[in-house]
Amino acid sequence: MASGQEHLVYRLTTSLYGLKQAPRHWYKKSLYDFIQSVGFSKSDKDHCLSTKPAQDGSPIFLIIYVDDMLLSGRHAGELAELI
Repeated sequence: MASGQEHLVYRLTTSLYGLKQAPRHWYKKSLYDFIQSVGFSKSDKDHCLSTKPAQDGSPIFLIIYVDDMLLSGRHAGELAELI
């Protein structure tokens, strides 16, 4: 480090793999944008839960926790289309 520049720090504009905040950044910037583009909306009660109405009005549930995902609904055809 150069003398007189000890107070300077680098600010990251993107996440780096392996940092504590990298998964959170990936979720907010990549995964959540995709989930919204497919028609899901985030639950107010639980941030891991997203819902989307199916064609008949019944809900489709998408639950994401760390690196696991659960997709549930009544119609196998609509679930297969999402997958």
